[in-house]
Amino acid sequence: MHKDTVIGDDPIIFHNVTIANGGARIGDRVYIGCNATIIGNVTIGDDVTIGAHAVVNFDIPDGATVVGPLGNII
Repeated sequence: MHKDTVIGDDPIIFHNVTIANGGARIGDRVYIGCNATIIGNVTIGDDVTIGAHAVVNFDIPDGATVVGPLGNII
């Protein structure tokens, strides 16, 4: 995990999650599945679900669900 990362309240972060290369800002009540990768100086909103093995390198709005190796919002 990068030293400038800020994580909100009540996150669920599973094993092998990588948060790297910049100060990511992760909101409240975020679920991050196994082996997910968050890269760069991104903002992840509140109540976001990031699926297992998803790669996130862009900002995610509140309440979104992100899946897949290309980080598709569904």
